[in-house]
Amino acid sequence: MSSYRGMPLVTFLGHYYSPTGRDSSGNIIVDSIAWNHIVSDKGRLEDFKKYATPRMARLRDGTNFPILGVGNLKEEAIDVPHVEFAPDLKVDFISVNQLDRDHNLACRCHGKKMEIRKDDGTVVGAGVLGDNGVYVLQRLQVPAEPQM
Repeated sequence: MSSYRGMPLVTFLGHYYSPTGRDSSGNIIVDSIAWNHIVSDKGRLEDFKKYATPRMARLRDGTNFPILGVGNLKEEAIDVPHVEFAPDLKVDFISVNQLDRDHNLACRCHGKKMEIRKDDGTVVGAGVLGDNGVYVLQRLQVPAEPQM
């Protein structure tokens, strides 16, 4: 996270994020434009650390949201570090940009399926194309950073 610390604004040029309400499905969207992973429910995060000064996120329509902290998303089929918390956002999502930038993982969409792979081709995550035209995460285990 230190590579982008101090940025006052995270801009999402995302697909359809509504500025109000909450997606009750619990789905996590795989977003190819968002800069960071974000969830709207702090209860989904372990090891949560509140930011001393909230950061801001901006949606495509210009709506701003506070980002209050960061933690690790750990659920039955999902383990992703460095996920930010924005309580006012309607949907939760995993950023393809952050998967590449921070974890050296690549996403490949083909037909109605999506795979997330390591450089050696090992599949570490998967999703499916939803009825609304965006990919929904089914599973993702981000590999631990190598010990030096």
